[in-house]
Amino acid sequence: MSNFEFGYSQEDITPAYGAPLCGYFNPRPNKGAYDRLSVKAAVFRTGEELAAIVSYDLCLISSKFFDQLEEELREEGSPLAGKVLYCCTHTHTGPYTGPIFGLDPDEAYMEDLAQKTIYALAEAYASLAPAELYTTETECTSLAFNRRYIMKNGKTLTNPGKLNKEIDHPEGGIDPRIMIMDVRQEGRSVLLMANISNHTDTIGGDMVSADWPGIMENAIQQAVDYELPVMTIIAPQGNINHFDVTSPVNQTGI
Repeated sequence: MSNFEFGYSQEDITPAYGAPLCGYFNPRPNKGAYDRLSVKAAVFRTGEELAAIVSYDLCLISSKFFDQLEEELREEGSPLAGKVLYCCTHTHTGPYTGPIFGLDPDEAYMEDLAQKTIYALAEAYASLAPAELYTTETECTSLAFNRRYIMKNGKTLTNPGKLNKEIDHPEGGIDPRIMIMDVRQEGRSVLLMANISNHTDTIGGDMVSADWPGIMENAIQQAVDYELPVMTIIAPQGNINHFDVTSPVNQTGI
């Protein structure tokens, strides 16, 4: 059996004061930050096989950005070229990082984001060391709901309003499962990864925030009493459910 190795790094990608926030129909110049945003890079190796996951505390990023990242990795001769899975937590209180609602992202921010991603991947690769991988599963039924409802008139509406008397019943259920991966080195957890179906839109307003994934990470770190990195893989609209299972569930957080 080949040895399993793990490496990790992260970089701060919090936007400057005043940078507009993405997530709603109109840009909101931010008035500061509740918490910092990060790009997190985790690298895994078993024998000669390599794989990496990069997670951004951002709403969305265009595929063109990732194509350019992959091209730069290839030009640099990185062993991780073509081996990276990229994802966003979908926070609605991060900067514009893709063309949406008629507004393009700030080019300087995107250039910095690309370089920090490349650097985080290189640092994670350089820190590869023997590790152990554990998986488990739990459930939470109290923090998600299906935001599409069948109304009494037979129509289907998304977000028809809390306690709307014209609601007949939800269009479908929720997926309460939370898949968890725990990476340990020397008997100590060094990365938690959680796959959760819940829309990352609980903060709102005009302050930068990683939203509930950031709050969850902070709560976990307080519980274990050290800075344990937490990667949250989101399936906000039910399109991706536990990495590889298609689900019709459409849900949001409260």
